[in-house]
Amino acid sequence: MTRDFNAAWRKILILEVAVWVAGLVYFVIYLFHAETMTGEPAADDPIAWSMFLAALVAVPVARSVQSRFLRRLNATVSDGLILSDQDDPATIGTAFARLASRSFAILVVVLLVLVVGGIAIETRSNPLGKPHLIAGASLAAVLIATRFAHGVAASLVLRQFKGPETVFVLNPDAQDKAAGFGILGYAYYNQALLVLIPFLFLAFWLVAVEFAINAGPALKPDGSFSPVAFGNYIVCAGSTAPTDQSQCPQSEWVFLWRDDYLVAMAINLVVFVLSAFLPMSFLARHMRKSRRLQVWPHVEELSAHVHDLRARYREDRDDPTAFAEMQARVAPLAAELTLWRACPVFPIPVATAAATLISNLSGILGLLGFAIG
Repeated sequence: MTRDFNAAWRKILILEVAVWVAGLVYFVIYLFHAETMTGEPAADDPIAWSMFLAALVAVPVARSVQSRFLRRLNATVSDGLILSDQDDPATIGTAFARLASRSFAILVVVLLVLVVGGIAIETRSNPLGKPHLIAGASLAAVLIATRFAHGVAASLVLRQFKGPETVFVLNPDAQDKAAGFGILGYAYYNQALLVLIPFLFLAFWLVAVEFAINAGPALKPDGSFSPVAFGNYIVCAGSTAPTDQSQCPQSEWVFLWRDDYLVAMAINLVVFVLSAFLPMSFLARHMRKSRRLQVWPHVEELSAHVHDLRARYREDRDDPTAFAEMQARVAPLAAELTLWRACPVFPIPVATAAATLISNLSGILGLLGFAIG
């Protein structure tokens, strides 16, 4: 019996919506009854509830961005830029659904085991709040697995076009400065930007807590830290658990998860670079192949034709009329020759790709340096 992967993927997307609604309801209940559910008011652990809130906000944003991918891929194919025996939209859609469904099955199991299992065996968390943390993490695991499954499928579906019969048709005059493949290249680039949402979350809290330590700390008369919430995240240097800040010099206060956040942010940037450049490198490889097999022979033929026209002028170099005729014939051919020689072979402008790669590699090295130092 053949499995209907299109139906399976549609069910997963429906499950995602149901889980998102359940998560929103659960989150609202927690905000109003946090102390009953966990024994602590929500204000005492802002990182925990803001993490879940970030997931609830990020999922519809990611879904909106990713929903455009198949339309852009089919547009690239229907425009004749990719010629293949696998270029039927139904065939592409089925291949995508198969990859997405299988990726979701693997990712959701891995996330549930790692995240939920990690919370379950963690000994420092609040015992009363742990069941609710597990419930929230389980819901988040389904949401994250769905979005990552879409991203994985979007990258792997390009394998449909890896056969020798596939032809990439380059358009050197395209306004996207990517030979017409910019619509697809930016689809991958924009999708990869979604991976940076956790990076922004971690960076916000890292800066916020470090600012509280260095610029805005205050001890109340009873010795507690103000704001109380940040006090739960600050430890004395060398300690691994929140301590009474009044018993520790302010110069030795550190963010409990500082190094963990720095390493996680560096890993996040690595994932961003890979998710952006791996699929684009596939496109670039086929674009270079097309340049070698189609563009260069045309350039050589065009160059020889221009040379012949100019060579004829040498025979009539004293005839102004002949020179004018030669120039009129050569000018458009020379312009076309220049255009083809400069034909892009990367699916986004090279300047954008280079800036992205350099800035992220610098960020990765800087974050790891801070963590090690």
